[in-house]
Amino acid sequence: MFTLIRTRIITSFISIALFVSTLFIGLGFIFSYEVEDGFFRFILNGEREQVEQQLATNQAILTHYPFVNYVESKEALPKVIYNILLDEPNRTEFPGEGDKHYHIVALTKGYLVAEVSEQLIVRKNKGGMLSFSLFFVTFILLIVILVAWFLAKRITKPIKTLNELISNTQSDQMPVGFSSQFKQDEVGVFAKALDNAFTRVQKFIEREQNFTRDASHELRTPIAISVGALALLKETPLSDEQQVLVSRIENAQRDMQQSVSGLLAMAREQDYELSDIKLLPLIEQAILVHHKLIENKAIELAINVTPDTTIISNQDALKMVLSNLISNAFHHTHGGMIAISYDQGCLTLCDSGKGIDNQIIDTVFEQGVKSESSQGLGFGLAIVKRLCDRLAITISVTSDKQGTTFTLDFTNVRLKH
Repeated sequence: MFTLIRTRIITSFISIALFVSTLFIGLGFIFSYEVEDGFFRFILNGEREQVEQQLATNQAILTHYPFVNYVESKEALPKVIYNILLDEPNRTEFPGEGDKHYHIVALTKGYLVAEVSEQLIVRKNKGGMLSFSLFFVTFILLIVILVAWFLAKRITKPIKTLNELISNTQSDQMPVGFSSQFKQDEVGVFAKALDNAFTRVQKFIEREQNFTRDASHELRTPIAISVGALALLKETPLSDEQQVLVSRIENAQRDMQQSVSGLLAMAREQDYELSDIKLLPLIEQAILVHHKLIENKAIELAINVTPDTTIISNQDALKMVLSNLISNAFHHTHGGMIAISYDQGCLTLCDSGKGIDNQIIDTVFEQGVKSESSQGLGFGLAIVKRLCDRLAITISVTSDKQGTTFTLDFTNVRLKH
């Protein structure tokens, strides 16, 4: 990136130098031609005063310069000059045959004609002038390249420093207080604004983590108490209606435990340690935990995962992901089939429920998004998505009226060495 910026700066300097040099060379040639023509006009004007006096006193016409001659009439002029004067009567400079070149000035009677081909210094030396100009431009370009390289390196140095500082930032700690090392220029102002933004974000993250961790820990105690109370309640005689209510409380309690575990996982800033783990036992554990959700339902559960299937992941985090997805499938499927299979690095969970509403299918992994029939708070799949991102698992979903399919792609997961 910085090489590209330096290249642009150097290229801009070179382009400006070439433009200015070309402009000055062009102006130099124009100025040289103008000076040379002005010199000839000066000579002819001086000769005209003398020749006019000689004509007025009927003296012999004599000039100071051998290349300046007097011509009595227009017809006596060289033919090439005569032909041009017919169309351009005010012209004073003319090309001749071969390498000849003329300057003329009109007198009261006749013309003064200067054949200046031997005096054309600029035209004779324009090759040398051009060579010198090219050498001069090359020399200037070398200086410009050196200066531009030095300036580009100096200009991009603070930007490079800022980029390295941010790029080397660890995931668990944002850089703060770094803007003081930069000068109070545009980069310094940007670094200051970035520093302030990082400080605010860091404080926000700390507040969120503290709240999530504290709230989750505080919720564990009442959940544990309610679990015990619910277990005792189930041992007492209950009517059918009460049994239904107790089952609903038990399901809600299980969802709450799952959410608390997910929130605690999100509150941890450290990266998950990955290892080779067996996939089938995790699936079986999740099924056992949530099997009551499919009791008394006409559901066929098909598991196509071999006992030796091994993946790279974190066991605790993946257990929460599978628990959430399997409980959702059990809860929303009232009949048909639920199939769990693994093939070529992808775990697929298919159910024959009524599917996810088309209005929320694109945002189903966002926090607070849920269907109208859902009894949860819309945090489950959001937690699943965040856990999958932390584990480098690609999660996707497809759904229609025939059911829903979640796919977990483990092909991008790699062990850290």
